[in-house]
Amino acid sequence: MYAIRMFFANKFYFVVILFSFTLCFSNSLLAEQRDDAQDLFDLSFEELLNVRVSTPTKTQHETWLSPSSVSVINRQQIENYGYQTVWDALQTVVGSLPAFDGNSAQLSFRGALEPGSFGNRFIMMINGHKVSHSYFQWTSVNESLGLAIDNIERIVIVRGPGSVLHGSNAFDAVINVITRDAKQLNGFEVVTKIAAHTNATGNSPVEAERNINRIITSLSYATTHNDGSNTLVSATRNESKGHKLWLPYFQATGQGGIADKVDDKLSEFFWLKHQRKNLSFSAQYSEVDFGRPLAPFFATPNSDLTRNNVRKYFIELAHQLALNNNIDLETRIYHDRNDFTASWFYQGFSPLDRQIVPSKLTGIESFAVHSMADNELVIGAEFEQHQTSQIEDYPSEDNFFRFDAFKFNQHAIYFQNQYTISPSLLWNISARYEDNSDYGSVNVKRTSLVYQPLPDMAFRLHLGEAFRAPLLHDFFYQSSILNLPQNKIQKLSFEKTKSVEVGFNKRADNYQFDILFYRDTDENVVKYNASKDHYFNARGDISKGLEMVLDYQWSRELNGYFNFTYVDTPRDSEGEKFNAPRYSIKLGSTYQILSDKRLSLAVEGQYYADQDYVDHSARIGVDLQQTAYSIFNLNLLSKNNPLDLDINFRIDNLFNRSFEYPIFKGTRQGYPSIGRSVMLSLLKVF
Repeated sequence: MYAIRMFFANKFYFVVILFSFTLCFSNSLLAEQRDDAQDLFDLSFEELLNVRVSTPTKTQHETWLSPSSVSVINRQQIENYGYQTVWDALQTVVGSLPAFDGNSAQLSFRGALEPGSFGNRFIMMINGHKVSHSYFQWTSVNESLGLAIDNIERIVIVRGPGSVLHGSNAFDAVINVITRDAKQLNGFEVVTKIAAHTNATGNSPVEAERNINRIITSLSYATTHNDGSNTLVSATRNESKGHKLWLPYFQATGQGGIADKVDDKLSEFFWLKHQRKNLSFSAQYSEVDFGRPLAPFFATPNSDLTRNNVRKYFIELAHQLALNNNIDLETRIYHDRNDFTASWFYQGFSPLDRQIVPSKLTGIESFAVHSMADNELVIGAEFEQHQTSQIEDYPSEDNFFRFDAFKFNQHAIYFQNQYTISPSLLWNISARYEDNSDYGSVNVKRTSLVYQPLPDMAFRLHLGEAFRAPLLHDFFYQSSILNLPQNKIQKLSFEKTKSVEVGFNKRADNYQFDILFYRDTDENVVKYNASKDHYFNARGDISKGLEMVLDYQWSRELNGYFNFTYVDTPRDSEGEKFNAPRYSIKLGSTYQILSDKRLSLAVEGQYYADQDYVDHSARIGVDLQQTAYSIFNLNLLSKNNPLDLDINFRIDNLFNRSFEYPIFKGTRQGYPSIGRSVMLSLLKVF
């Protein structure tokens, strides 16, 4: 098995073997297309507003009558705006905060992007399967997600606490990426994408580069068999040669703040999905190898020895059973593996630091849905076993080697009841109890009322709680720095948050308007103490904000969105601030130039202002002032053309102005000044 895995990890040609295997044996695999699947690309604006999603409740409900605030990015929007990764799409969601440090794409919601958080305050799922790393609890939002954007049907974002149904880390959002089914392709698809990045602006000393430096190739095959089963298999290779970045905070390094093409990246991933009647099987494998020009943790900037590698896979078997006309039972069994390997080059001491973090988990979840005349009851149970370890090795130093291993089990039970008090009033109540063998037990509750006085109007009151288990890497860090055994370090407690949301929704034939006010109170937040070099539980802080969304369709040819966010995150008990641009405006519009989708134009803009950053005495030598950030993107889409191709031409940062992604600042953390980038995508179905 080890030899096979190493071959797959290093050779892209395994695609041929996997395709051959799938074509030969797909009829014997257990899979089927669900009868209620919809092609969102062909839905009208009114039908899109009525799309039913299950992420907030594990049962099917219209998004605007959900107990939580829901945003949906469908395949039609993905194609119209030319998104290349899930991260591109999620940047447009109200309240989301994108961050980019020159290599790693990060994301947060509700203003919370604290140093070292690794994006662990929300959950990312693929078809309901959580894909967070057991050790860091980070969430991949770009290539590291291991899924080509062309295989995504829609992205469902449930804003606000979601731990009741989905467990740890669902502080600010739950994101479920729904993949397309074989019926939506039913053939052989080839996608080729080429990109060039200038990465030069009027304020940058970097000369504009006009060479192609990124090539993406994706192959997909889907078929429906005679017995009703269907198969979708896909493989993608994404190679970036790297490009020059201007990193202003590198000015003192003697290289003028220029990172010289050490952000190269090679991504390879494979996706398999089979369905038949009430049984489905999914599998994913991905590997991403990339350089790190920013050199975090005091490493030497611009060193080609500073590299990361993320390799992961998961398999899942899901079964649905209708016990009778009123009770449905769904069971999932899954296994995940995630290997993170990194090296940092230091100058002057410990020239090379190697970190190896293998992590795996095995789990099972089962829940029953009992549908009655006036209420819908969900009862579920979940078990997961996590195993992870960390190896840190300085090959140049004698006897500097450290190994720590961690293992814990978590058991959870949860329930939810959505009760129809009257035709205009819905009441949702739910709770979860979870026991963690390493951290103890925790319970959270949620209740909400949805009042619909008119068919096109709804009010929502939501009270919810969420929790997050401390990171295993927090314990390792303390034991490493303080040179203490694991059983001697301070025991950290669960982070918790309590949230109050008040929302209003108005809809019509050509628009939907939603406004939400929230107030989150965090407790026992895990913080870093710079003077003592360790983590501890702080009192927490309060954040509040306002989110406003307008989706519209002025005519058959013209539609778009407008989002506004206000966030306030005051200083906590330690005098620190979360990273929170106080105001943000996001807008987008699509215009169909030629009928029958032969040519359409889409534009998007984002603007952030009045930004607050983590202000800590440990962040020395860093300018804490930051101007407003804005970007304007353009995309041209052509379908049903004489070439019989789907053609996307996307330009990021159309005006080529100097901007910096809003990200926390630190001694070895920063953000690049980005220039214009262009990408051409060609898709052909045979």
